[in-house]
Amino acid sequence: MRIVLELIRIMAIFLFLGSILGQLIKFTFVSIGLHTDQYDWLCVIAIYMSLFVLYRDKLQFSGWYKGKDREKLPNHISQLILATAILLIVLTPVFSLLR
Repeated sequence: MRIVLELIRIMAIFLFLGSILGQLIKFTFVSIGLHTDQYDWLCVIAIYMSLFVLYRDKLQFSGWYKGKDREKLPNHISQLILATAILLIVLTPVFSLLR
C-alpha cells in the first residue's frame, strides 16, 4: 500500500509542480515578448528533468516508501542533468527567434 501511495505522491508532485513551473516559464517568456509555442516541449523536458533531480535528491526521503533502494543521485549526475535542463530552457527562446 505504501508503494501505491508513493506513486500517487510522485504523480501529484510532477503534475502540480510541473504545471506551475511550466506556466511560470511561459509567462516569463511572454512578458518579455517571446512567443515560444512551437518549442514549449523543450521547457517541459527541462522541468521534468529538474523535478526528477529534486525528487531523487530530496523528496524521496520524506515519502511513504521506506525501501532499501533509496539513495541520492551522484553529485556529478545531478549537476549534469540540471545543467542540461537550464540549457534547454535557454535554448527555447533562441530557437523561437531563429525560426
